[in-house]
Amino acid sequence: MMVRRIDRILARGAGIGQRDVAGVILALRTPVQSAEDIVVGSQHIIFTDKVDRTILPLLRRAGGLITVEGGMDSHGALAAVELGLPAVVGAEGSLHELIDGLSIILDASTGQVTEWKR
Repeated sequence: MMVRRIDRILARGAGIGQRDVAGVILALRTPVQSAEDIVVGSQHIIFTDKVDRTILPLLRRAGGLITVEGGMDSHGALAAVELGLPAVVGAEGSLHELIDGLSIILDASTGQVTEWKR
């Protein structure tokens, strides 16, 4: 059993996947210029307004995805399913607080993004 303290829910949306992932936000705007220069690892959860083809190489290395663009047929949802990536699409809430380096927990089964104080 894992016990964790959840400080506050920052965003909610449609969850894709059945697991949760803890990591740090990497906020990106599309189209992404010079994607090969951006360091992304499994500890990064990408936050973006929408997903396009310029961000796909980064999603392959990321641990999760949060996108404002909603719908189960959106590019973000389709990419998450194809890559087996936990995701929240159609995110709403305190999105202005999802900034680079913020530690969060993305729970794909409930569609919630919570702040995580380690």
